Formats: sequence, structure tokens, C-alpha cells
Amino acid sequence: MIKVESIGPNESIGLDPREAGFAYGMAVFETIKVAGGRVYFWSRHWRRFQKSIAECFGYNCSKVDEQVLLSALAPLAKDYALSDFMLKLSFMIRSDGPSVFLYGRAPFTCPSTASLCLNLDYPIDEVSILKGHKTHNYFENMWLKKAAQAAGFTDYLRLNRAGYVCETSTANCFFIREGKALTASTASGIIPGVIRECLIETMGFETGDISVGELASFEAAFITNSSVELVPVERIEGFLEGGSVHFDTAMHPLIAEAIEQLKIIARAESIDLDY
Repeated sequence: MIKVESIGPNESIGLDPREAGFAYGMAVFETIKVAGGRVYFWSRHWRRFQKSIAECFGYNCSKVDEQVLLSALAPLAKDYALSDFMLKLSFMIRSDGPSVFLYGRAPFTCPSTASLCLNLDYPIDEVSILKGHKTHNYFENMWLKKAAQAAGFTDYLRLNRAGYVCETSTANCFFIREGKALTASTASGIIPGVIRECLIETMGFETGDISVGELASFEAAFITNSSVELVPVERIEGFLEGGSVHFDTAMHPLIAEAIEQLKIIARAESIDLDY
């Protein structure tokens, strides 16, 4: 059974630097929104977390493991004294067996729109053994996000080694054309985001290859992740030939519909914390 360690807002833990999860980033994580005393999209997050743990570590989580985690969430939320926060789950195999660390942080400040810059220098590896998993080997993602923000953008828009448009360093991307939304497929090397999954399932959004040359043909775009949920994109810069793609900052009807759909799904799929 998984050992659960909750870390309160004023607590710290001892972690042996020789542990593989610390020394080599051999750990996987989830980031889950908690708002109004409810854990958003728990089943989807748990399913993805289970999959990463099984594929990366060969450990199959049980229903008991899930219940142990859930029973630790309410006391943790009470310790943070926040009705809204981001819950973090980190799994690693330690010397005494499998462990999950639970801790929280304040929610991100959500921008009203996002500005992206194409990054052609650091492609996503679509054949990596870590493809599709959120691992503690996250230095590259955070470095790129900070570099993009230092350059005046919300984030970089990354390609994969095949040259197709994938996602930002921390969010999935959708592009709208002729009333349809398109996002990169999981084969491209992206993280299969929970919000992305919701929209594909409920709104029939399509997946496929997206070339850089196509970007100018889209009428709107947006990014998604569990922290910000959905943010429209106002512009994309960084093209080799110069120039940029600007999108209408007015709310596109399909984006407005997606936002409302997410509210419906959140009400149906979130679980209450028993304070």
C-alpha cells in the first residue's frame, strides 16, 4: 500500500538526497484544482496519475490506495485554511516503499489572455520514454516558461522533433477554424491534459498534426490546464520569417461554449471535501 505523507503550510519533510526521486527526478506528479471545498476532476486526475505510476514504476495502485489519499485531503485543506488552492501529488519509490506526498500552494493568477512565442530551439521529444508523463524532470519546462515570461510572453509554443506544433511548456493548445477546434494528438509528445480530455470527449474537438504554416489560418486559439482551465490566446510571435499571428480578443463563440461546458463537467465530476 502507498504511504501518504501530508505536508502542511508550515511543515517540511526530510528527504534523503540519495533517493532516486530527489537525485534523478524519478517521480511523477499531478496538480489538481481545489475550489469552494471541492476537488476538481478527481477521477480524471487519479486515472492519469495511476497510469503514470504503472508505466513509469510498474506499481499498480489499488482502490485502497485511492481511499487513503482521499482521506488525507480534507485535513490537508483544513491546515491550509484555503477554500481555493492547488493540490500537488508526488509519487516516488523510496527506500521504505512507494510514497505519495500531498501538499498545496496558492492558485495561479489567471491572465485574461495569453501571448505565445514559437520556440524552435528546444523541441519536444515525441519518442521519449517519458512522453505523456508529468515527471519531476520538469526543469526544461520551467526554464522555458521563465525565459518566455522574461521576454514578455505568457509562455513558449513548442514544436516536436517532427516540426509539428504541440503545446506550451505547461499547457495544451487548441486552434479554431471554421467552427471546429483542433489540438495536437498524444502521439506528438504532449501531456494528455485533463481539461483537454474533457473538451475532446464532450465537444468533439479533433486531434491531429498542426504545422507552423497553418497557424495564420486559424481564427482563434486557447490554452488549457488544470490551474487556469482555459485562457484565450491573443497573439503568437517568433516566426522565422518575422511577423506574428493576432487573434480577435473578443470571446469566440466556441471558446465561450467550451468555458460553459467545463463548468458543467466540473459540477458533475468534482468531489466534496468533508471539512
